[in-house]
Amino acid sequence: MQDINVVAISGNMAKDFDVRTYTNGSTVGRGVVAVNNRKKVNGQWTDEASFVDFVVFGQRAQGVSQYLKKGTPVTLQGNLLQERWTSQDGSQHSRLSVNVTGVRVHARAQQTAGQQPASQGQPGQTQTGKKGVAPGPLNGPVTDADNFKDDDIPF
Repeated sequence: MQDINVVAISGNMAKDFDVRTYTNGSTVGRGVVAVNNRKKVNGQWTDEASFVDFVVFGQRAQGVSQYLKKGTPVTLQGNLLQERWTSQDGSQHSRLSVNVTGVRVHARAQQTAGQQPASQGQPGQTQTGKKGVAPGPLNGPVTDADNFKDDDIPF
């Protein structure tokens, strides 16, 4: 049996994306996406945030850096990556993160009149290729999301 290592996650950027280029020429970008998990506590729905680290390598990291700012809604695709290292004091460390191979940047749900989305894409436009970025909404912003209630789900 072959192992499956596929991740797709949607949430909001918890902080600005950080890109670094090292002396050997490699480029690495790191970020954190906040994902809300809804749960019912004492009859009331509450959101509990989970924070997921992710990493983007190479030219893709440079390409997405202009779009990944704190608060930006994104969908990330990739696989799990476990990074291991030894600190200067000799202790072993490990971090599980998402190795991103595709990024979709979504328009913010609430915009003031006349304000353009943070990304420069047109509705329905996608940009594919080496950078793996799709700026702007796929089919425009969702307008009826505020009318949706969790109790409307039939299961």
